[in-house]
Amino acid sequence: MRGRGFRNTDLSDRVGKDVNQSWNTEVSWRPERSPGLVTGVRANAHSDFPPIFHLLILLPQLNTPMKETSPCACGTLFAVCVSVVCSCVPPHQVRGMTGQCAVCQAPATQCCSSCRAVFYCSRDHQKQHWRHHKTRCAPYRVEVDERLGRFLVASRDIKQGELILREPPLVLGPKTATFPLCLGCHRRLPSNLEGYHVCSGCNWPLCGPQCEGLAPHQDECQLMRESGHRADIPFESPQKKEAVYCNITPLRCLLLREKHPDKFSTLLNLQSHLEELRDTSLYNLFKTTMIGFLLDGLQLTDVDPEMVLRMCAILDTNAFDVRRKKGEVNVRGVYPTASFLSHDCTPNTKYTFVGPEFSLVLTATVPIRKGDVI
Repeated sequence: MRGRGFRNTDLSDRVGKDVNQSWNTEVSWRPERSPGLVTGVRANAHSDFPPIFHLLILLPQLNTPMKETSPCACGTLFAVCVSVVCSCVPPHQVRGMTGQCAVCQAPATQCCSSCRAVFYCSRDHQKQHWRHHKTRCAPYRVEVDERLGRFLVASRDIKQGELILREPPLVLGPKTATFPLCLGCHRRLPSNLEGYHVCSGCNWPLCGPQCEGLAPHQDECQLMRESGHRADIPFESPQKKEAVYCNITPLRCLLLREKHPDKFSTLLNLQSHLEELRDTSLYNLFKTTMIGFLLDGLQLTDVDPEMVLRMCAILDTNAFDVRRKKGEVNVRGVYPTASFLSHDCTPNTKYTFVGPEFSLVLTATVPIRKGDVI
């Protein structure tokens, strides 16, 4: 397995901070493997179409200005100064891509060699823009390997303690079985009945009335209210884990389709390993209980049962264990870019969850050389 200390000698492009170095160089690319289990890494290879399919569709789209939420044909989003061009495109194809110059908005074919997310019509304009771009240029890029799938590689030398990534969760919610918790702020609820507040819309237990209006709970509460669903969670002391919470996070994934289709596309782009999980005892239970609750109980008649199972598998494959001592928070969240992190017994990074949104903050624990796997 390729772990910390591996030097990717195939990467020939130079760090973007030195604008006098080559800033539109070719990088070797290895075709993405077909979906399947990858040992040692969190694999998220595209599962629906081969890379050449994305390439043929994507290249014509890049003749138009790239926006911060411009999607690739595969659903992956471009993020200016945050990520590279979609990993379904071989990096050396950057030469054939066009965008708007960040300075004059003229058509441009040259781009930052470090993040490949910002285009320039000339070297002079790149130099001019560097003062603004250097604070936003990501210190990593996504690479594709036939064995590893997609993974993160340092695009320049990274100092010990340096911030590498800050990413909000694509979706956050309860684990498959959990102690009663607030669906608004995700705090564990107290064991005495006096500490509970029942949501006026759906009857799910919350910390208090202030949590009814929190973003994580609004859409699901509206759906439950419209479908006539009223939660009935038995409160026991001592508390026991409640399996009914297993429905919430997959439901939040499905609710992204309407209000946040870009996020839903990004979620679908993650690896699921569904075929390996489909016949397990847990997924056989999902086929009856969860699908019955979501499709019949909440009247989601436009949802394919296969999509429900796929959401469950994507969560099981990619979700991080999100914990916080204050409030005894213990939930799971999906962080698309962070899901490309490679597993290693001696990691070169650490991550924490900060703020009310539980954003993932990734920092370097040791100096990381350009080309090293993160």
